[in-house]
Amino acid sequence: SPQLFRTLEGQTVIVGDEPIGAPLVRNPQCVVAMNLPSVDKYEHLVKAGGLLIFDNTLVRRALVRDDIQGIAMPAHDIALQCGSQRLVNVAMLGALLVARPVVELSAVRAALRAHLPERHVALLEPNMAALQAGADFVAALAPA
Repeated sequence: SPQLFRTLEGQTVIVGDEPIGAPLVRNPQCVVAMNLPSVDKYEHLVKAGGLLIFDNTLVRRALVRDDIQGIAMPAHDIALQCGSQRLVNVAMLGALLVARPVVELSAVRAALRAHLPERHVALLEPNMAALQAGADFVAALAPA
């Protein structure tokens, strides 16, 4: 079955191996929330058993629901360690792809290498670092 996600801007992304009909998602399986208003808006919409990743640098409250997986990550801190707060979304993408591996990190790395315009080549390594740091954060949460 298709995997359903909410993007950072509240847009819906549906990933699947078969044609996808209507793009409307009422209860997404995963939400990435970068701020408190997004957590407040989407926490109650996540499908039971789903995932909500949020930036606890900005969101200072725990999730209310206990029927979803919540991952609180210091995304802004991670992004700053990688060079810029503008890398928050990439760090959170790395976290998402470890928590729900619908696309391999290597495919995202290859896409960045292939599609980043030449004028932004200096941004490649910071983006790679942020992607890996977000992935590493979630990987470290897994029981050994």
